[in-house]
Amino acid sequence: MDALRSRDDKFTQFYPPKPAEKFKHEALGEKVDLGIEGKKNDIGFLVTRMEPRSDAFDKGLREDDLILQVDGASVRSMTQEEIESRLTPLINTKVRLSYLSNETKVQKTIEAVSKEYLKQTVFLHPVPVDGVFCLEVSHFNQMTGQDMDHFLEWIETQQPKGLVLDLRGNPGGTPLSALEISAYFLKGGDEFAYFKQRNSASKLDMDVPVIPPQYQYNGPVVILVDSGTGSAAELFAGIMQFRQRAVVLGVNTAGQILLKNLFPMGDGSSLALVIARGHYPDGKVFSFDGITPDKVINDAPKDGLINLAAAFIAMKTRQ
Repeated sequence: MDALRSRDDKFTQFYPPKPAEKFKHEALGEKVDLGIEGKKNDIGFLVTRMEPRSDAFDKGLREDDLILQVDGASVRSMTQEEIESRLTPLINTKVRLSYLSNETKVQKTIEAVSKEYLKQTVFLHPVPVDGVFCLEVSHFNQMTGQDMDHFLEWIETQQPKGLVLDLRGNPGGTPLSALEISAYFLKGGDEFAYFKQRNSASKLDMDVPVIPPQYQYNGPVVILVDSGTGSAAELFAGIMQFRQRAVVLGVNTAGQILLKNLFPMGDGSSLALVIARGHYPDGKVFSFDGITPDKVINDAPKDGLINLAAAFIAMKTRQ
């Protein structure tokens, strides 16, 4: 493995079987569980969040429903940890859930299956500035574009003044995910970025997809980043900055704009090998030092930086 690395490559890695499987799911933005989060109370287990692509969601379980039994056992006699363990079983495990519907006040029973699904990646975050909206993007996967479209469609009905995209802690995903959401903000057909192998004349070009104008968001954008913003997330932030389509706030990103191939071994382990580096449209390579924000802001609390970005947008729109 060391012989395959270039001197500045710190990202080629060997993964034993279990870490290899975990890396694969994280890279694709996948989860394997029932898609249920919640908190135990005196009556049962209150569902505080549901993954919209999970089997339990498909079968009717929603936020604010109250789970009373798991496989016939009352959750009142279980600890929070025991309930969470039962709700995260091995793949293809069937779990019988009895719950009280918050909407109908009727007790229901479903049989949910723990399966692979692409998790929701875009979330609306409250902002105390009228007309400014914040979308927190926790990861990039094949459904990020669909998630983004859902929220942008609603935001456009609110006569927005501006948009904050919070990419802090977003480890990225496939470059195609970043390319897809770029269509909502950049001119279709323009060069987005390209990837090129060392000592090779050929390159992988990526152009902004062309979508109907009514689906594009043309208002001011501020992007928040930190050292946990990696891969496709920092690629998107970097190109938005390069095209002067967004102001970037925070601290330097992870510096991982590159292509990896996962080579599986016979025992379940894998070698994640860097095969190409990312480049800006003008040919400049993305630095391993990451994207440098337009304004470096250290040690800002989560909501504090969102509120600062929102205030910045409000000030710019008044000028």
